[in-house]
Amino acid sequence: MKKLIYLLISASILLNSCAKDTYYIPAPDINETGGGASSKALENTKWKLTAETSLIEGDGPNYTRNDFLEYDECELDDIVIYKPNSIVAMDQGAEKCFSSDPQLADVGTWTLSADQKTLTIKGTDGNVFDLTFKATVLQLDATTLKYQYFYIINNVKTTTTSTYTKVN
Repeated sequence: MKKLIYLLISASILLNSCAKDTYYIPAPDINETGGGASSKALENTKWKLTAETSLIEGDGPNYTRNDFLEYDECELDDIVIYKPNSIVAMDQGAEKCFSSDPQLADVGTWTLSADQKTLTIKGTDGNVFDLTFKATVLQLDATTLKYQYFYIINNVKTTTTSTYTKVN
């Protein structure tokens, strides 16, 4: 999970520092079977990352990268918690990457748009960088949270799809 956070922070820095070469792609509309849950559907739920891929489209041939394989074991047991009052928290799981990290910490806020298609997470955990992450919700049901986000850096378009499984 830390890699995801660091990746998003890095992407945010790159996107902000390369304004001439960076273009945001609007999240596409999803059909009525995607999303469809109220914001209450996320309250008091816990999710574990179970898959993540990125489609890379640039000057060369397009390819899909399995980002999930890049995570360390200590990150794969992390749990994202959507608490009431729009607080998002991180539980480090059984194996912490850094012993100094708190086991459980509030790391930001979350909102689900009125049309229930955009999940926004704003980091507020005291890092040097404030991070706002917006993603299109592709699936949100009793067992799965799947979302997608896009960015372009130096004419390379990256579309990342993350899948989380609900845990008790």
